[in-house]
Parts: sequence; structure tokens; C-alpha cells
Amino acid sequence: MRFIPLVLFCLLISCKKKEVQTVLINDVPKLKSIQLASQGEFKKGSLIFIEPYLVSKNYGSEEVFYLTLKQYFDFAKEKGKISVDRTLVRLPRHIGTWLIFSGEDRSLFDEDTMGSYYKKILNENFASFLWIYMYNKSYAKNEFVETIYQMKAWQMAYKYQSIFSRLAREYRVSIIAGSIVLPNPKVIEGNITPTEGPLKNVNFYFHSDGRVDERISNWSDDLSFIYEGNLFPIFAKQKLGEGKIICFFY
Repeated sequence: MRFIPLVLFCLLISCKKKEVQTVLINDVPKLKSIQLASQGEFKKGSLIFIEPYLVSKNYGSEEVFYLTLKQYFDFAKEKGKISVDRTLVRLPRHIGTWLIFSGEDRSLFDEDTMGSYYKKILNENFASFLWIYMYNKSYAKNEFVETIYQMKAWQMAYKYQSIFSRLAREYRVSIIAGSIVLPNPKVIEGNITPTEGPLKNVNFYFHSDGRVDERISNWSDDLSFIYEGNLFPIFAKQKLGEGKIICFFY
């Protein structure tokens, strides 16, 4: 167990988490447009890459994030690009990582740096943070950020699986969901489960009936950005308010 002064433990007993005012879909900036590019002729199936335009508020709650992604699936379906049980949808790296902000108070989203986001999460979840810091094993140099992710891991895993299973079932498509940072995650009895171990950046495959497979890729060396740097680097190349869908047919 890591040493924590007794006075901090006493603070833990007295901490009371205030009522959270979560982000609503109306709080999220409207998507201005979706670009669509297609290649090939549809005969047997299709591969669709979705590069969504996202801001921090899109992660405000599970429902807000689901509705955000649903816009792209709806658009592809309306354009005739989705074929039931014969379409594979691919989403970008780290799209699930930012679920660490999900469920936090809407005041969190007034921040503009990674460090200020993490500090805000700490302030709102001090008791949980202290418990995890005291009793969980550390594998990283930056124990503060590692503890934040350990603390939120079960919520993140549940929401990630809930959202992508729902989309897969609703549109009858297979999904290689964008990656998410979790502590050594495994699929146990059909559920994505954080386990003892270091943070890993992983993808999961969802069948068109919503079932999730064991993780299919692992980028263990792609975690430095969660400790420092600008927010949401994977979306930096996108134009303001514009998302992209690229379809390949075969």
C-alpha cells in the first residue's frame, strides 16, 4: 500500500461529492457538415471509415456520445452505404479514451488543457481517487494520471461497450471500435473488463449482433499524450464542425 498521511484519510471521510450537472445534447456544438467519399462498386460488402468531428462536450455523457456517433451512421445509411450484416465500420484511435470525461460535471468542459481536466476530475472525485491511489499497484511514472484512468476504468469500459454494441445491433454492422486506454483489459464472460496491469491502448471488435471479441490490437507505446500536451490530438487535422466518411466497396 502506498503511504498516505492520516490527515488525508480523514479528509476522505468528510468528503461529499456535489450533485453533478451533466452535459446535455443541446450543450454540444452542432455538426455543420459530413463529407462523403466512395470508391468501388458494391457487390459483396463495404468497409466504412468514419472520422467524426468531436469536441470535449461530445463525451459529456454516454447518451450524448452515442447520439454524436449516430449522426454518421444515419448519414451513411441514408446514402445507401450500409448493407445489413455485410458492412465493417472502422473508427479512429483513442475515440474511446476520452470517455474518461463522461459523467463529469459540465463545468469540467470549461477547461482547455489536459492538466486542468485531470485536476478537475480529481477535485470532483477526491475520495475515489485517494482510495485507488492507496490500494492499486502503479505501473507508470506519472502515478497521478495513471490513478485517474484506474479510477474511471470500469465506467469507461462499460460505456464504451454499451455504445458500440448498441450501434452494431441497431445498424446490423460489424465495428472495429476506435481504441480506448484501460488497465490491461480483457473480455470476460462477454464483457470488457479492466484487470490488474498497466494502462494499454486497445481496440475491440463488435459483431453485428452486438457481441464483443477479445481485443484485436494493442499500442502500448502510444500513451505519452495522456500525460501532457494539447487536448484531443487525434482530431487536430479536421476542419471546424466537419466530419468525414470514406467508403470502400467490394
